[in-house]
Amino acid sequence: MTKNRKLILDIIKNSKGHLTADEIMTIARMEHPSIAKGTIYRNLGLMTDEGLLRKVSVIGGPDHYDCRTDPHQHMVCAKCGSITDVTFGNNIKERIEQIVGTDILSFDMQINYICPDCRSK
Repeated sequence: MTKNRKLILDIIKNSKGHLTADEIMTIARMEHPSIAKGTIYRNLGLMTDEGLLRKVSVIGGPDHYDCRTDPHQHMVCAKCGSITDVTFGNNIKERIEQIVGTDILSFDMQINYICPDCRSK
């Protein structure tokens, strides 16, 4: 693993949330000031393709990156954009296969909602 790729992966693993490429770049430049934006995007793409990361697409916002690659879904707040991991159990893939009548390779589920913080405002 290259030095830049390890830096990016460590940043994501040590974060408490789902970071955007720009957030990753800001943190990476604290340690490696000359790292290029293209290097960040290229490595995020490669690590996503290799299954080391999951890309979380947000409607109307930038993509976020998740180092959790185990089966789970995401709840995205429509007001503030916060992302929360949620797991519906191990049999959801099998249930989807029953409904559609065929084997599926994978699926992504994103639940859009208003988070409790935004609701209370």
